[in-house]
Amino acid sequence: MNALKRVVHAGSRSYGRLTAPARILPSFLICGGQRCGTTSLYRALAQHPAVLKAVLHKGVHYFDVSYGRGPRWYRAHFPLRATADRVSRRLGGVPVQTFESSPYYMYHPLAAARIAADLPGVRLLVLVRDPVERAYSHHAHEVARGFETETDFARALAREPTRLLGETERLAADPTAYSFAHQHHAYRARGEYIRYLHRLSAAVDRSRIHVVDS
Repeated sequence: MNALKRVVHAGSRSYGRLTAPARILPSFLICGGQRCGTTSLYRALAQHPAVLKAVLHKGVHYFDVSYGRGPRWYRAHFPLRATADRVSRRLGGVPVQTFESSPYYMYHPLAAARIAADLPGVRLLVLVRDPVERAYSHHAHEVARGFETETDFARALAREPTRLLGETERLAADPTAYSFAHQHHAYRARGEYIRYLHRLSAAVDRSRIHVVDS
């Protein structure tokens, strides 16, 4: 079943790239924070008749780990303009929007500038919660996914500074770099919301950033 799903997704992505110029781009992004209710918000927003969700995946992860794939690859993940126009007509001319949810955008050092450059005018939704609760939930999530071998939360927190040492700087200096630890093991660091909100607002006008206490 998983193999069949991968084949179907690969075919859909190929078709998406071929039809990329005929697709709409997102007018808003859920860009963080991880384990703060982003999936629930994504599902709720997708129920709105004038909102079309991303194709195949809620999280495209273009502006963080897939930027090298290019804008055509990104556009391939969204609905056809013809589909949006058809939905709009059915709703009496109400504008139709699309969006995606990639919580790593908030934390990745290059994502904010990339978003600002490629999606001028886009709005950003940021969810926050108690940082301790977020960190605990994040650790449990990574353990469940098999991305964390240190099952003791306290020990994982103790290892975090060593795991992340120099990783933000390395990612910022090399647009092609990837850090597994930075994406998956930043339990305490990803709860430092003010730091990342400052980075977002330095790239995107503050009026287009909406913060929700979840």
